[in-house]
Amino acid sequence: MRKIKAFAVLCFAIFVVAFNCSVYFGFGTVKAESPTTKTAIITGQNPDYEKFLQDYNNGDIEKYGEVFPSPAKRNFKITQTKQSKIASLPESYDPRPLGKMTSVKDQGALDTCWDFAAVAAAETRVKKDEEEFDFSEEHIRFYLSNANPSSIYKRKPNEAGWVDAAANYMVNGSGVVLESECPYVNAPNAPAPNLNITPTKIFTDTEEIPVTDLNAIKTAVTNYGAVAVSAQWPNNLNSYFNTSNFAFYFTDPNSEGHAITIVGWDDNFAASKFKTPYPSANGAWLCKNSWGEAQMDGGYFWASYKTKFSNDCGIAFTKYIDYDENRKIVSYDSSIIGGALAFPSNPIYAGNVFNISAQDSSSMSVQEVTFYSNCVQNYEIYIGSAVTSLGSTKYANGTTHLGWQTVKLNKQYVASNKYAVVIKFTNPMGLEDWGAAFEYGDTSLVVKNTSLGQGFLSYKMSTRSADWTDLKTFFIQNGQSKYGNFMIKSVLLPKINGDEDNGDEEITNPETEDPDETGDNEDDDFTDDAKKQKQKDIMFVGLVIAGIFVPIGVLYLIAAIATRRPKT
Repeated sequence: MRKIKAFAVLCFAIFVVAFNCSVYFGFGTVKAESPTTKTAIITGQNPDYEKFLQDYNNGDIEKYGEVFPSPAKRNFKITQTKQSKIASLPESYDPRPLGKMTSVKDQGALDTCWDFAAVAAAETRVKKDEEEFDFSEEHIRFYLSNANPSSIYKRKPNEAGWVDAAANYMVNGSGVVLESECPYVNAPNAPAPNLNITPTKIFTDTEEIPVTDLNAIKTAVTNYGAVAVSAQWPNNLNSYFNTSNFAFYFTDPNSEGHAITIVGWDDNFAASKFKTPYPSANGAWLCKNSWGEAQMDGGYFWASYKTKFSNDCGIAFTKYIDYDENRKIVSYDSSIIGGALAFPSNPIYAGNVFNISAQDSSSMSVQEVTFYSNCVQNYEIYIGSAVTSLGSTKYANGTTHLGWQTVKLNKQYVASNKYAVVIKFTNPMGLEDWGAAFEYGDTSLVVKNTSLGQGFLSYKMSTRSADWTDLKTFFIQNGQSKYGNFMIKSVLLPKINGDEDNGDEEITNPETEDPDETGDNEDDDFTDDAKKQKQKDIMFVGLVIAGIFVPIGVLYLIAAIATRRPKT
């Protein structure tokens, strides 16, 4: 009997120890999380796009004009407030007498204004730096079409398109090429040109500007020369165009879209200079068209500030470099944005896993990362051999702008044949549409063929593969298998000092803060997540031990009571 009591006491003691360990290491430090915080949601999509896609598949696209609507919407809440506060803008600005403009071109009878507007903005950006280039629209319209066997875009070469698709083409390293190497042919059935042409410039960064923010557009024009936009456009232009003042005013939201380039403004352009009904206020944009110099005012016209635009944003090209054969862009994405993924109450870790050749891994290293953001949010960049092997080093961190951004890393990463680039996005402003941008795709117009093992997402940084979800699997489970990868690219450059063994060689970068100087490496998210996981594991083991020994102890006590002999 004494032995039974002793064993029961031992079981109870083991239970107490195990339970207290679980409380100390687990319950006391890990808060319970709602299941919804671990479920990613798709944000930032354009609800009207599916209707357009149905019309496109049915051949009913004339009503959309020369610019397709975007499948995604941007969140301009923060950017609009921030940029509107910029002061010292003049009441008017006209770059033409200052020699700041390139030649006016003619798209002819083709629906390629989106192409011409993007190229005009790119040419004007380079012109600001006293360089003048004539870039090829022909190469873009064919490269982003079904005439290019390797293209994901299935539009016809003479069809409408997206300004942001042309911008992506310039960021992806596909172009731009010179007009002299691929001249424009104004013919709907023109044969495909040679598309294997070395680019002359690569545009590394773009900025997307809300078309309703006057100061934001003025600031972008001042800084970058031009903003490509899409305006609502009437079939009967003469009814809305004052030929004496070259003034245009139109507000029908159900009309066609026509892409133009804003290059200047005049706050005092009188409302009476437009055709009736007059706009409600003075002010107009100076716009460059793509109908040749014989049309309008040498190819330019004035559009009222009250003119209706068909897309929510304009695009400016902010940074560019000369083409460098030793700079290699490694990416999956080539499509326009389809939306973003986010967790309701957590940051999102979004990563692409890349494979490179043995030759590249021996001679090059990751020194830049290019990614797209659909809003203003905070980011941190991590790189490792896999998404579960990232370590705690922040290779860059900062705040995004809307559009493409290329970030120079604080340290080079010397990769083996396979490596992962993961970006942590956080939403400190509490925006509705935020997160990690992914590529658009469908079954007819933009066909993406993604594979398992290319993209991954998680609500935390973790060394456990179970905490990471394959992006393609996620989309399949949510009935969206047509979508593509995260819009994240890595950029390889020749290794610094040829040091193959040093994966953390320092790179001087004044634009980002070196995390080693912030003092936050010891308590970063990776360390916190690892500690939390260890605490949960200890808690689990403790509860298992308690769950085993408590029933045994109880059974022994019951047996002891049942077999107890009464005293005589």
